[in-house]
Amino acid sequence: MLGATEAPVTPSVYSGTAGAHSVLSGRLSYTLGLIGPCVSLDTACSSTLAAVHLAVASLKPSECPRAVVTGVGFLTHAISLSFSVAGMLSAFG
Repeated sequence: MLGATEAPVTPSVYSGTAGAHSVLSGRLSYTLGLIGPCVSLDTACSSTLAAVHLAVASLKPSECPRAVVTGVGFLTHAISLSFSVAGMLSAFG
């Protein structure tokens, strides 16, 4: 329910992808002037390791001449709490 001062948000061509993590790699590649496939990968705790594995797997048979891999760890407070309650986080870090 909207408050008295809040106006409804009109969807735009950008609003659907503004917060979608799945398109972030494409936006970053475009900004940096990179060409080729872009993949956003979310495996929870092993995303960077999995991304490096996929890059190396593509480099070995010469599917691509170069690869750029980056990893970002991002868990909101709410997600961290729910993972903790579910027993999904290590007590040792």
